[in-house]
Amino acid sequence: MDRIKFYLHKSRLILITDYSNLNPEQVLIVMEEAVSTIRRQEPKSLWVCADFTNTKIEFKTHMIPFKEYMIGNKPFVKYAAVVGLSPLIRKFYQLLMMMTGRNWPVLENREDAYNWLAEQK
Repeated sequence: MDRIKFYLHKSRLILITDYSNLNPEQVLIVMEEAVSTIRRQEPKSLWVCADFTNTKIEFKTHMIPFKEYMIGNKPFVKYAAVVGLSPLIRKFYQLLMMMTGRNWPVLENREDAYNWLAEQK
């Protein structure tokens, strides 16, 4: 699907996980691709931008896989930012943050996320 890729922004290498415009089944496929890329990296070596613009998320289908995804990726991700959350998906995301102990910012668009990630040390 080519939705997991690295992007250089202001000398910072950022991993883009692009879930935009996907249906629920496609989200799970891209999540698997992301896992295979993320978990081959060095510990605490990744700055990640996750884009959920116009994504179809289903609580029953995605809650457990996303929880396991976030917990399993924790050793590899130093910073992450999320974009494109609808009000409903934002509630889903807040619940995931509480369940996993993560605290990633939700930003308006990719450019904001790239800039925020580039500033993190």
